Amino acid sequence: MAEISCTLEEFHNMIGPRVRNDVATVTKQKKNQLGLVCQHCNNKVSELDAAHKHESSRKNIIESILEDYKTNDGKYIIPHIQKVLDKIKEYHKSKDVFFFLCKECHRKYDNSNNNHTQNNENFKNYAQNAYDLKQTILTVFKENPEGQYSPRMIFDIIQQRNTKYYADTLWGLWKQEFLIHPQHGYYQWNDRIK
Repeated sequence: MAEISCTLEEFHNMIGPRVRNDVATVTKQKKNQLGLVCQHCNNKVSELDAAHKHESSRKNIIESILEDYKTNDGKYIIPHIQKVLDKIKEYHKSKDVFFFLCKECHRKYDNSNNNHTQNNENFKNYAQNAYDLKQTILTVFKENPEGQYSPRMIFDIIQQRNTKYYADTLWGLWKQEFLIHPQHGYYQWNDRIK
């Protein structure tokens, strides 16, 4: 397949159905290996559902794989869509992605985790933090393309930048009078702010 450029929503809309079919192919073989026995209640059924574990939904998996192709403007430029599809399919072959359940156990499992939305947000935050870290590291190298850095040197540079960022942020909050500075080196919430 050719190169594509799209938003995340466009990827899910255009390529999502293809991914769903690929995943169904992957799970069909595993269902047959289990002899159509539910992994939770151990009942033999006529059909098993492949239930994504809450921490590894299909969308989360897709989004984590696509992070490597994200551009600064939030779009994704994917030079070889088939390679990405193969990565997604391969990831779904992991034993840590699915439970194979009867319909009743699948329904109970999906309803059992009220924090499912929170888990998705945590995963997205983790992915965003990983993306931000990548961009920070690339910035260090772009600033000095001739430089050679050990992992420890990169860590120290990022840590210094983070320290300056936090110090500047605290100073800004003090300047806006959200914080007071009653003692050198310490900040405190300004009680007059409501």
